[in-house]
Amino acid sequence: MRLALTMLLGLVAIGCAANAVQRLDLRDPRLPAEARRWLADAEDEVAIAWARMDDARAQLRRLEEYRDEQLDRLGELKPGPAKAEGQKATRAFESYADARVELAEMELEATEVSLELARTRLTQARAETAVRYDVAVYDLAPIVREVELLRGGVAAYERELEEQRATVEKKAAEAWVAYSRYVSKGGVSNALWSSP
Repeated sequence: MRLALTMLLGLVAIGCAANAVQRLDLRDPRLPAEARRWLADAEDEVAIAWARMDDARAQLRRLEEYRDEQLDRLGELKPGPAKAEGQKATRAFESYADARVELAEMELEATEVSLELARTRLTQARAETAVRYDVAVYDLAPIVREVELLRGGVAAYERELEEQRATVEKKAAEAWVAYSRYVSKGGVSNALWSSP
């Protein structure tokens, strides 16, 4: 699924390049206040999508660091009567941490698709405004198709993200059960005392 969405983005990017819509000046006297607000809102949507993508990238980095730090801590546990349970807990936590990182990667990809959707919606707003107020003439059909393709891509990512969230929850439960068994056998009880 993720490969198909990546290919979709490539096709949309090619389509956007072929359909160059000029930026409209929000101070253009030919545009009524309503049209200016609509364009400003579309520009804001792009800025918000950029910010969400930056946040998702930072969250991914934090989760990767957290995973590595916790796995190092678990790797330093002293062997003893709980050694076998400690190894199981380490594997379970690693599986959980990897699932969280994969979720963060998917969230980053989803924000990239959302950013592309916001950009294409801005292009659509500019083109429709230009046509409506006789500023320029554009073929709107390809732009509308691109927006619909990207909306479908965003919806597909949302479905994938929900599945991955369920996987993360399952892996978390497994990790904490394994860790509880490790602690009950005499293992270190504060080995995982930190959070991302």
